[in-house]
Amino acid sequence: MPAGSFLADKPHLLNCYIAGYYGLLGLGELAGEPRDATVAQWLEAALARRVVQCGDDPRSLTSIEAGGYLFLVPELGEHLHRHARDKVAAPVKLQSEVLTPLWFLARVDESTKLLVFTKFNEGATSHFYDVSGTFNAMALALKRPQAELIRYLDSPLVQRGDLFHLQNLVSTLEAGR
Repeated sequence: MPAGSFLADKPHLLNCYIAGYYGLLGLGELAGEPRDATVAQWLEAALARRVVQCGDDPRSLTSIEAGGYLFLVPELGEHLHRHARDKVAAPVKLQSEVLTPLWFLARVDESTKLLVFTKFNEGATSHFYDVSGTFNAMALALKRPQAELIRYLDSPLVQRGDLFHLQNLVSTLEAGR
């Protein structure tokens, strides 16, 4: 995993490492191998670092990534729900109600006009990541009810193969279980 100073304003990269560690441990389990202590140690360190970063102001991040909740996997969402729910709720509220209140609409001309110089300021249509990151945080880390998540399901961002939209649909369906 890269140094903490590199990851400080890129929580989405930390999410990717965590997903990879969960994946490595899961593959070992499927193969009937004993749990890899080194990978488990890396995972625990990454999870601890991610909990600390949950309260970061989304305006301090280097790119538009919906407050740092891109690339969440269900296991990480569950961990954040148990250990940092309130810390997740504050930046998600800021992101979804103040910075990009129309985050859930496909191709809206809003999200890239943030008044932060580290963001994309072209004013073009929103990035795929705006929808995915905020929806992931709401569905996986905050465990919002299905009725609320349904309100945020808009049309896919592309005609075919919008993986983010499919993930949001699955998260919404699973919220009802």
